[in-house]
Amino acid sequence: MAASPASPGSVLVVRAAEDAARTARMLARLGCAALAAPVIETRALDEPAPPGPFDALIVTSAKAAARLADLPEETRALRVFAVGPRTARALGANGSRDVFASGGDAQALIRDISRLAPPPARLLHVAGRDRKPEPAGGLRAMGYDVSVWTAYEARAVRRLPESARAALADGAIAAALHYSPRSARILLRLVAEAGASQAFARIAHVVISPDVAAILREAGLRRVSAAPEPNEKAMLRVLLG
Repeated sequence: MAASPASPGSVLVVRAAEDAARTARMLARLGCAALAAPVIETRALDEPAPPGPFDALIVTSAKAAARLADLPEETRALRVFAVGPRTARALGANGSRDVFASGGDAQALIRDISRLAPPPARLLHVAGRDRKPEPAGGLRAMGYDVSVWTAYEARAVRRLPESARAALADGAIAAALHYSPRSARILLRLVAEAGASQAFARIAHVVISPDVAAILREAGLRRVSAAPEPNEKAMLRVLLG
């Protein structure tokens, strides 16, 4: 994916570089140019996994998929409950064989786990350092024994990528896609530090969920649209609609 200069009317993709490359290919098939704005870098942590045995695994981000290779063989062989289809595909690509793809959010994941692995099952959540309280909190309230393995961290980059700053300054960006509350907050800070807030406010913003929309609107942005479902396909329908 070309980084700079951006084509007129490009879409700023606010996600990790490897994910942005996949989104860029999808946008190209739809006739749109894309420019990646990776504001978070992911790295593995040295924290050891909690000792088993477990009855099943939980994975709520595709970024955790590669860390399952570091688990004991008997743990790797367990069923993995993935938060959604994309995470399930990442798990399959990394060797997991028994993967259940839930509906894309924590509440759907909790419902599926309670149906397919009733309490008091012992579950291992392979997660990042920055994570939401669900699904672990809801599952514990239902009687599950949930251990969390903090297997990776996603750190904010220090500055807005120069390609994104230049494209905003040149008016080459027409819209931005936002995939998480944390990346939205980081991008707002980096844009302000780069002196690009006015240009950023002029473009359209398509977000994956209402909580991301709230963050952008609280920052004063007005052209914000939330996808009707928390997935990329719904975001692209809004973008192109």
